[in-house]
Amino acid sequence: MATAKSLKLPDSGVRLESGAPLIKRVISLIIDLTALNFAVFYPFRRLTLGFMSEGQGFRDAVSAIESDPALAANLSRLSLAVFSLVFAYFLITQAAQSQTLGQMIMKIYVRSDRKDGKLSFWSVFVRNLFVFPFFPLILFWVFDPIFMIVTRTNQRLLELLSKTRTVEQVVV
Repeated sequence: MATAKSLKLPDSGVRLESGAPLIKRVISLIIDLTALNFAVFYPFRRLTLGFMSEGQGFRDAVSAIESDPALAANLSRLSLAVFSLVFAYFLITQAAQSQTLGQMIMKIYVRSDRKDGKLSFWSVFVRNLFVFPFFPLILFWVFDPIFMIVTRTNQRLLELLSKTRTVEQVVV
């Protein structure tokens, strides 16, 4: 019969990293999107809905945009500004603290696959390109979840490209 010493177990209180569970990652993203809804999307709502009159439907809005190139250009610029703020949120929080607000609450964080585990600005930049809803970056909305589900390490495609991963610490 093996004793605890012959098993060569780590000392108690040792922190080990493991891939963050999918459910924690999803909840973390929901928390981040909720915070961004209040901090970024909601303040710009008045600007985006300002061109529509009361009771105007989706088709009317599309017609108004199609018939007014200046309106379309302004909405495009506004969209770029809003999603740049969202991108800045993910970029700054992950580059500075390796965590967004949602990741802090869920006790998960971003780690580089480099030996020292430190994140570079470029790797954080690449891993967050999914934020922009413009072609071809919008394709990551489809491919990232698929990769997260089918890869053994539960990494998104952009995580593989940026050589980063989302992890949690487990204390033994």
